[in-house]
Amino acid sequence: MGSIVNLCSVTFHSGPVNMSAYVATKGGVLGFTRSLARELGPRCIRVNAVSPGWIMTERQLREYVTPAVKRMVRDAQCVETSLGPEEIADVVLFLASDSSRAMTGQELLADRGWYHL
Repeated sequence: MGSIVNLCSVTFHSGPVNMSAYVATKGGVLGFTRSLARELGPRCIRVNAVSPGWIMTERQLREYVTPAVKRMVRDAQCVETSLGPEEIADVVLFLASDSSRAMTGQELLADRGWYHL
């Protein structure tokens, strides 16, 4: 069985101001994921998506993250610790592995509980 994992963003669920093009592309990724899951299912290929929260990479921390942003993210998440790239990699590995073989056409929010669906 094969697996495709697309990357999206939790911004699709919040629709922040001045990010309409970015949010629209993420909505497209989710639609693509669902449609492709139906198309490739007969070939035993699963298609899922991961929507990360704000990942605190070195660049994000250097260019965008202020103390106020850190507070905002911490207050929005159920679990208050920062989210790192390695944690998203673990979610992607789960979706690519046989451990998630019952899942296709799904979106997993990896955002420490920022957005509840």
